[in-house]
Amino acid sequence: MEKLEIKYRAIGIDKPEWIYGYVAFDYKKLNAVIIHKQANNEMQHTAVEPETVGQYTGLKDSKGVEIYEGDIFDKGIVVFSNGCFNGCYTCGTTSKKGWDYSDEWEDGLAEYARKNKVIGNIYQNPELINI
Repeated sequence: MEKLEIKYRAIGIDKPEWIYGYVAFDYKKLNAVIIHKQANNEMQHTAVEPETVGQYTGLKDSKGVEIYEGDIFDKGIVVFSNGCFNGCYTCGTTSKKGWDYSDEWEDGLAEYARKNKVIGNIYQNPELINI
């Protein structure tokens, strides 16, 4: 059995691009940093937008792209709920991440991801969500 790689991504505050690594929040979750290696192998922490933090699911889509919480497929979004990652249909805009989700996909995230590709994410491409 393969070990799940625990990592996160979030959009940087100073430079609005994805930063990948480990996440740390302050005690109120108002501020966050991603801890990652620089090219010279020294560790660095980068301030990120806390609402954009998403965990890696351990899955890749049909094109080999890593799938993170908040990614969008053609029929919904990737969420972490009830202790696991799921693909959910979207139906509004009221949850903590900005989207309200309804039923989970019948075929499950892992099965669906193998056959389809990520088309965006809820932070940079909200227009791709089918409401």
